[in-house]
Amino acid sequence: MSYLAFAVQILFMVGLPIVLAVLLWWRWGLRWKLFWVGCLTFIGSQVVHIPMLIGEKAVLQFVLGQLGIPLTQAATMFPVILVDAILLGLMAGICEEPARYLGYRLLLRRERRWRESLMFGVGHGGIESILLGLLVLVNVVVILWLATQDLASLGITGLAETQVRQAIDQVVSAPPYLPLLGGLERLWAICIQVSMTVLVWRTVTTRRWRYFLAAIGWHWLVDTVAVLVLSVTQNVLITEALMAVLGLLSLGFVWWSRRWAAEEPPGEERLGLEMSGP
Repeated sequence: MSYLAFAVQILFMVGLPIVLAVLLWWRWGLRWKLFWVGCLTFIGSQVVHIPMLIGEKAVLQFVLGQLGIPLTQAATMFPVILVDAILLGLMAGICEEPARYLGYRLLLRRERRWRESLMFGVGHGGIESILLGLLVLVNVVVILWLATQDLASLGITGLAETQVRQAIDQVVSAPPYLPLLGGLERLWAICIQVSMTVLVWRTVTTRRWRYFLAAIGWHWLVDTVAVLVLSVTQNVLITEALMAVLGLLSLGFVWWSRRWAAEEPPGEERLGLEMSGP
């Protein structure tokens, strides 16, 4: 049953962004360029984000070492967990939101409508979902392959063998609801990403930087709270429930932000594109 759940999770994570993008294209005739630029801005942000994550972990470990605090002990210390969560959330915000802004300024010079920000946001959050889905697929396939092999013949012994067997047990014995919740989390994550994109779009169209700061702040808050709750509670169900609340709040904000569309300057409605919808 868990194998089927993993298959559903992977299909949902990979297929959801595509379905959402198709729906937006069908409803409003939005250009696929918006989706691809969103994908590009996420990938570009990770070029900076991933080295920062590595550096943050190295600095944190160095500081803990200087203080004489073992890593196993630090993992259970709330002050360390709090600092780590705050830094992780902040780094996500200061990497992804400028990337979104640059995407608008450099690659989307004419796309200034509210509805277009939705497609951009689906692309940005969607490529993250697709890449994570493919990562889950690779991990599950490799672990299931290892489960059929003689680990010693592969040179996997000692501590490495113990870790591999633990990973195999986690996949084989995983309750079906865990992979399904992991897939559903991507829906909430995309809602959150779209809300951030709307804030960046608002920054570009109004030249009011408070919206940009709000996007960074919202990103920081979401990631910090999610990491903090998971680290403290060690409870996936509580964390996923939190993600659902944050996702619904983001969806509510996106719905509310439709009123900003009324402020858009009059101009061509791109009738050719509009007619491509229903």
